[in-house]
Amino acid sequence: GGKRAPRSAETALFRLKPVTLLSLSSPWAFAPAVRAEGLDVLLNGLYFRATSSARLAAGEWWLAVVSDDGVRIRIAVGEGPSQLLVDRWTKHQSTYDRVPFRLEERAEVRFDVEYCNVSGAADLQLSLATE
Repeated sequence: GGKRAPRSAETALFRLKPVTLLSLSSPWAFAPAVRAEGLDVLLNGLYFRATSSARLAAGEWWLAVVSDDGVRIRIAVGEGPSQLLVDRWTKHQSTYDRVPFRLEERAEVRFDVEYCNVSGAADLQLSLATE
């Protein structure tokens, strides 16, 4: 059995600062990438894509994100198409976003994260909470 996010509690999914990865139902899978589309990543910058999934209960969910710099997060429910939840693909200081999504029934949810740090401090923190 895999891990599940508890109801009525916030669960850390991913932290880059310090570098600590917490898995959901499946481990994070990282894909190499050459460049971050639309943003110039300096030679000392960072860019990656990561994917993980979890079986979540029906109800209202919140994805909280702290990012410095660019982040895009898509989710896909079951075999359905992915939807863009977070699109903060800019160079910025640590910024907090919190976005809701609703599941009509218990389902496997895939999280696709694209991140880049153009320069300076890097920060990426994801957490998941239920209503």
